[in-house]
Amino acid sequence: MGTRPIGFSEATYRKFLIDAGDIRVDYVNDADPGTLLCATRGGNVFTIEQEIRQMPVDGAHGHVKGDKRIISVTAKLKCNCVEHSPEMWLKALPGAVTTEDTEYIELSRNTDISSADYIGNLAIRGIVTGSGIDGEYAVLMIKNALCIGNFEASMVDKEEAVITLEFTGHYDPANLDAEPWLMRYPSSALTTAGE
Repeated sequence: MGTRPIGFSEATYRKFLIDAGDIRVDYVNDADPGTLLCATRGGNVFTIEQEIRQMPVDGAHGHVKGDKRIISVTAKLKCNCVEHSPEMWLKALPGAVTTEDTEYIELSRNTDISSADYIGNLAIRGIVTGSGIDGEYAVLMIKNALCIGNFEASMVDKEEAVITLEFTGHYDPANLDAEPWLMRYPSSALTTAGE
């Protein structure tokens, strides 16, 4: 009788993506990680929504290899921001502008969104357990990011306000075939895991 079949191996604990990660604006690489968006609470969520169509034909009794095509893809990054600043609010409210006097920095907006309001990329970095003691990052990124979700600040007694911002990646009009997301996994994690 063989061993009990389970999905566990010697490398399992070296392939975890751990902790909440950090949200970086215009991330290039770990040497040039861009700027931090904000401190978060409650984690962050990267999502690729995809609509894949089955192309049915007469005579097929079900799904057939090769009968699928991608109809649409939407890449999103949801951030639960507990740290607030005018810079973060500007990213949360595309088209907003600031004015400053001696007491306040004020935000206001007309109804225009310009190309300058899009963020080149917005990335969440998380540590991969198998990449050594200091850890290396897996990166989940959306491109041409714009916050198109609502801005809602819920302020409760004895609590800190957390604003959930949902950023959506946008296709580059110069290349409508390239989906607006990118994922990176550190090669060193695979080497350490014995891959």
